Amino acid sequence: MSFLGRLMSYLANEVVVKSLASSPAFQRWAVKTNQRMVSNAEQAAKITHGLKQRAQSADFQNEVRQGLKEFADAVRRDFSGGRPPRAK
Repeated sequence: MSFLGRLMSYLANEVVVKSLASSPAFQRWAVKTNQRMVSNAEQAAKITHGLKQRAQSADFQNEVRQGLKEFADAVRRDFSGGRPPRAK
């Protein structure tokens, strides 16, 4: 990029940044956006913690094992032409 192009880009950037920095509407938007981001991060942390606790419970682990067994049986049945799975 030529010197003149870089200079114009720099000046345009300065004008935009300064006008946004001094704009009350932009500042309100920035504060609200920040508050939403913080709130979403806190909510995600709570959900993650709850899921981690649930995943560690024996009931959930048994549900997952049973669900996977049923899924595996359905896949075997689909690939065996509809015959029930072999007993082990």
